[in-house]
Amino acid sequence: MPYKSFALQNKEGKTAMELFHEEHKEMVEEGVQWLINTSQSCSVVAALIASVVYASATTVPSGLKEGTSIPLLRGQPAFNIFIISAIVTLCLSVTSLTMFLSILTFRYQTSDSLFYLPMKLILALRSSSLLLQCWSPSVLVIS
Repeated sequence: MPYKSFALQNKEGKTAMELFHEEHKEMVEEGVQWLINTSQSCSVVAALIASVVYASATTVPSGLKEGTSIPLLRGQPAFNIFIISAIVTLCLSVTSLTMFLSILTFRYQTSDSLFYLPMKLILALRSSSLLLQCWSPSVLVIS
């Protein structure tokens, strides 16, 4: 729809956006309810994953040298892969959890449901999928 058409009014004096909000009010409410339910479910899973990722990121595989805080595997490529993937995974899990919680605490308006809420959901789901992709190398290095 051309940008100039947004200011035009129909016979009843309504703009295209006002007419859209009236015609799709029920569909938007159903979509927002679906988004709330999805975000609640995913935020529980994201919180569990974030706690496991935090525990694995703060635990050094194979332990430390006696009397020092230097890891036994320091300098080995597998240990470097583990550290990098643990940091990236921790950042992604916190991002995912934050996005899902921000969806739950967001004020729901029709204008927000057109752009902001879907973008937050996409960002949260994408960071969750990247999280699982980055987490798998660190799990393989540990085992």
